[in-house]
Amino acid sequence: MEEKRFFIKRGYFDNALRELVFNQNFLKFEDKDSLQNLNTIFQKGEIKDFTYGIRWIKFELTYGREYQIFVRDMEDKI
Repeated sequence: MEEKRFFIKRGYFDNALRELVFNQNFLKFEDKDSLQNLNTIFQKGEIKDFTYGIRWIKFELTYGREYQIFVRDMEDKI
């Protein structure tokens, strides 16, 4: 499997494009604002389970959606 790289925005008010990397050995995503360590990395053996979905953003009318991925490690941290 080849490595897949995506550039995402974390939310409506976060304008920074952040990198999300799917690799056969790890999952890496940029989720911090510190210049010394921008990424969180889950090695393949550390991932206990994951879930994903869409959260609809609405108030009277639906005006957006947010794609979500939750990863749980062996220590039950999400």
